[in-house]
Amino acid sequence: MRLSVLLCSLLIPAAMVSGCSKTDTVGRTSTSTTTTTTSTTTTETRPVGPHRVMVMPLSESSFTPAQQQYCIDLQNRLTDGWRPLKSERRYSVAVAFTITRPGLCTDVHTVSATGGQRAIERTVDSVKMLSPFAPLPADFVDAPAQFRCDFLYYPDDNKAAK
Repeated sequence: MRLSVLLCSLLIPAAMVSGCSKTDTVGRTSTSTTTTTTSTTTTETRPVGPHRVMVMPLSESSFTPAQQQYCIDLQNRLTDGWRPLKSERRYSVAVAFTITRPGLCTDVHTVSATGGQRAIERTVDSVKMLSPFAPLPADFVDAPAQFRCDFLYYPDDNKAAK
C-alpha cells in the first residue's frame, strides 16, 4: 500500500487548476459558475538515465508529507550516486538499511537481487559511500528509521534480452 502511494506521488505530475469565473446570459436568465483554485506542490525525482531507484520507509505506519519529501530527496541522492554495473540484461537489487536521526546509514544489506554478485556488491557499496544522508525529520518518530531501496538497471540497448 505504501509503495503504491509513493509511486503514485512520484509518477503523477503536480497538477494546478487555476480559478475562473464565468457569467453567461441567455435572454433574461443569468447563470454564474465559479471554481476554486487547487494546487499541489512536490519535488519530482530526477531520472539520470534509463535506470530507476525507489525508496520507501519500512518502520512507519503512516506517511506524512515530510516523510514523503525525505524519501524523494533520499531517492534523488541515491539515483545521482548509483553507478550500476553494466550488463546486457535487466537486473534489480533491493537493499535495506537504517538511517539514524543525524543521517548516518547503518546495517546495509541485500534483501533480494536478480543481478550477479558484482552488481550486488557495487549497489551496496554505492549506498555506503553516499552516507551520511540528511538528518531524519521529526516526523520519523521511530528513529533510527529503516528503509528499503530498489535499484533497477535497464540496459541502454532496447534490443537486449529481457
